[in-house]
Amino acid sequence: MKNIFLLLIILLLTGSVYAQQQCFNENYKLSKRPPTIAVVPLVKNEKDCFRAMYKSLKSDSLKNINMASIEIVYNNMLNNMSLKKWLDIITKKEFPCAEVKQKASIAPLIGEDMKNMVKTLDNADLVIVVTDYKETKAKKPGTPGTAKVTGRFRMYDLITGDVILDYKAEQKLPYTETDPRKFMEALAENFHAYYIKNFVARNAIN
Repeated sequence: MKNIFLLLIILLLTGSVYAQQQCFNENYKLSKRPPTIAVVPLVKNEKDCFRAMYKSLKSDSLKNINMASIEIVYNNMLNNMSLKKWLDIITKKEFPCAEVKQKASIAPLIGEDMKNMVKTLDNADLVIVVTDYKETKAKKPGTPGTAKVTGRFRMYDLITGDVILDYKAEQKLPYTETDPRKFMEALAENFHAYYIKNFVARNAIN
């Protein structure tokens, strides 16, 4: 019984650490200026994610970036089987946090197809892939409780193949909130704060 109890504690602790994972490649240097960034939401409410992420990334704090076309990226997400295959390959690869912080790369996974992947993402230099999206709403709006949203953001350099960051975000909302767009906007802003503090600050592109 004592061993089982200890195991449960370990699982809870490691699960908590995993949920709050923040991994940034401390050696990363921006390979092109100004960079063009594509957002790829592998989530059920992808249109809300596109809208929230583009609104956040194109805020006043970021001037020296370009954004890939939502229409081109979304159309290829739906219809280009090769892009689906490449995204599946890179998102299934789990890099240890320590490896991300030093120099993890997706280049060996994609090989020469990296150039073709870039074309399907409107010639983006960087891509942010959003996965593992989950909303937890209060059981009864208007009663005490906590609403929250979680998601995972992975950012890759499509020129070098570098894994730039792997961030698992969790954001609490007012317990009365039920609008799916508000949940996605809150998550995008959570990621944006981390992105500004790490990627933007260290690469001086603001």
